[in-house]
Amino acid sequence: YAFAESGLISFVIPKTCTTLGNGIFYKCESLENVTIDADIKAITAHMFHGCKAATKGILILTKKFAVWMKNRWLKKEAAV
Repeated sequence: YAFAESGLISFVIPKTCTTLGNGIFYKCESLENVTIDADIKAITAHMFHGCKAATKGILILTKKFAVWMKNRWLKKEAAV
């Protein structure tokens, strides 16, 4: 919950980041955009819970991260 309820408007997750902590943007209702430009290896629970950015679809993902998310989703689907 590093930035929970902090009033952040914009955030760039740096390339050096590999894990996004539990509830990192929990209830950041003012958050307008998040740029994920990192080699993320793990995303924990409730990353955007209560965050309007997630429901408006204004997250900016790098191609590498988008591919990672797609591959992770496909692995979960195959396991079912």
